[in-house]
Amino acid sequence: MAIVSVVVFAADRLSKELVWNYVPMGERGAVRLLRGVLYARANRNQAGFLDALEGAQAPASTWVFLGGSLLFALFVGWLIHRSRQSGEAQALSLVLAGVLGNGFDRAVHGHVIDCALLVTPVRVSFNVADLAIFVGIVWTIGYHLRSPRKPVENSES
Repeated sequence: MAIVSVVVFAADRLSKELVWNYVPMGERGAVRLLRGVLYARANRNQAGFLDALEGAQAPASTWVFLGGSLLFALFVGWLIHRSRQSGEAQALSLVLAGVLGNGFDRAVHGHVIDCALLVTPVRVSFNVADLAIFVGIVWTIGYHLRSPRKPVENSES
């Protein structure tokens, strides 16, 4: 499962570095990738997912996100370690890679680098780490919804 996390983390770093170094900041410099729906663009995300800490001072938000990322990464790592199914562990490895990718940005840059813009009725700025977290969570939920449930044994009977 470590290979999944390493590959996704590397893809996240590579995509962020390429966009950050070769695509101008903001929407004016965005490069169209998919018929006016998906663009490559460099963007600093300091407020977090859904602008959760918008308006917070940079050092405070950085420490909140770094602490949260570390705790969540440890929790997901523990879940991977406990997992008895490879499908579940692979899904959780995606989540771990995403958390580490965005956590790396916070630690090094003080913000997360978003490198893509999806233009739908709602504009969504994201990166490979965000996609990994989303896909990993959906996969994990789907895995648990499809897996047969074991009956709970009542120890009192």
